[in-house]
This record gives sequence, C-alpha cells and structure tokens, in this order.
Amino acid sequence: EIVIGQAVKNLRHVDHEILGGGFIQSLDKRLKNAVWKDGNFKGGNGRSPMKKAIKSLGPNFDRRVVVIQPHVRKKPLGDARRSPSPKSRLPAQQLDTLLLGARGACQAVGAELEVVGAES
Repeated sequence: EIVIGQAVKNLRHVDHEILGGGFIQSLDKRLKNAVWKDGNFKGGNGRSPMKKAIKSLGPNFDRRVVVIQPHVRKKPLGDARRSPSPKSRLPAQQLDTLLLGARGACQAVGAELEVVGAES
C-alpha cells in the first residue's frame, strides 16, 4: 500500500515540463553526491548523462511506472485468488483493488503500470 501510494503520488513527475525542469532542480539541490552506476560511486557529475537525456525528451515519450514488490509471490497470490474461502481471498482482492486504482491513475497521465513480484 505504501509503495503503490508513493508511485501514484509521484506520477506528476511523468509530465514533460515537470520532469525537465523542477525534477532536475530538485535532484541537484537534495542529492548532490548520490549517484551510483554499476556498483561504483560517480559523485555529482555522474548524473550528467541522465539530466541530458531528460532535457532532450519531447512531450511524446513512453511513460512507465515500475513497482517492485518482492514480498508478493506469484503462487501464494494465485492460490489466494482461487480460494473458495472469502476470508482467504480478501488479501488478494484488496491488492487487486489497490493495483487497479493505481493503473487507472497511471493511464490518466499516459503511463503504463508494471508490477514486479517474486516468482515462487
């Protein structure tokens, strides 16, 4: 719930103007030396290629929100969805409702929602 809420709250950053302007300024102010790439610390200048790529985006770029939920496992979730017991199905139904709401919020700003969980 917390992760999905944060993803929806940050959807405003997929707007071309906000991403190209305010986001980069915020990044520079708050995270001066917080760039890691391939396991190596790059310092403040390691962000330059990302900022250049963001600034070069036009208004029609692919938008995707990826939520990683490693504690949600495929088999137990499927089992809960298929359970004959309403009480056993409830957590899966609540998760599905939350994800459908997030997908609707993403679609409203032209973004795709992808959720990644654990396989087993």
